[in-house]
Amino acid sequence: MPELPLCLVLAPSRQPYTQVQDAFRVMGYETRACRSFAEVEQFRRPRTLLVVPGAESQNLNTTQVGWLCERVKGGLPVLVDGRSAFNMALGITYILTPLTVTAYRCPAITPEPVRLPAPMSVPRIHPRFTATKHALAVEEHAPLIVSEKFGAGAFVYTALPLTPPQPELDATLPFLVHTVRDALGVKPNLEAQVTHYYLDWGFHFGMDPEQFARQLAADRVNLVYLSAWYEHDAYTAFVRGFIPAAHRRGILVYCWFEFPWSAKSSGSRIPSGGKLPPPAWTHTWTGVA
Repeated sequence: MPELPLCLVLAPSRQPYTQVQDAFRVMGYETRACRSFAEVEQFRRPRTLLVVPGAESQNLNTTQVGWLCERVKGGLPVLVDGRSAFNMALGITYILTPLTVTAYRCPAITPEPVRLPAPMSVPRIHPRFTATKHALAVEEHAPLIVSEKFGAGAFVYTALPLTPPQPELDATLPFLVHTVRDALGVKPNLEAQVTHYYLDWGFHFGMDPEQFARQLAADRVNLVYLSAWYEHDAYTAFVRGFIPAAHRRGILVYCWFEFPWSAKSSGSRIPSGGKLPPPAWTHTWTGVA
């Protein structure tokens, strides 16, 4: 079995950064939080990505910043966020005035904008900073996620925080792992580039749309065909909650108009008094197409 790529999260504060680890784990990475630089050296191996959250890099001293820069120059890819001396040592330059972001686009991944659960104030990258731009805010087309070479290594920087104040990381940075994977080349040997899901609401009656979208994202689904043949208040409420929840996680949603099946006396097997209302598409088969 091929060895999984390794994602190390530098966390001297002993914070678990569970959301960061989960985001990489569901995309086929082995993950581990490191409480010290010695642990980074101990567990590092080929195809290792180091994540340095802004909350950690802000507390690094000059010696520690130099240590990290040497490792990146030597070929260790790194993911960073926030505003810190380490990030500036990598070459990132900022404008003092922060940027308020409501939505952004990842043109190389999807034409649909990612809408944040709430407006977010983030560091503003200087427009003269030359780097590959992976995400642009709808406000001023300001760069939010960029990548650049650094010696023999490279880094991805996100102005959007790895520890967002809003609920889930996958709601603010649904394409983060995809960007890191493609920009830094640290990726699983075997992976599915596209996973489609046919969602018949009748078989998921009562499911919370936010929870269902989160489950699909964890299963690496990136496109859903949603049944469009129901006329029910509960269905309408589900659609209104599910579509924005899916979009926040980078999942495209298309209408599924074609009935999936019809069978003789199929309607008689659907309980009319139970929790599941009779699906609008069930009917008795007469033998006539």
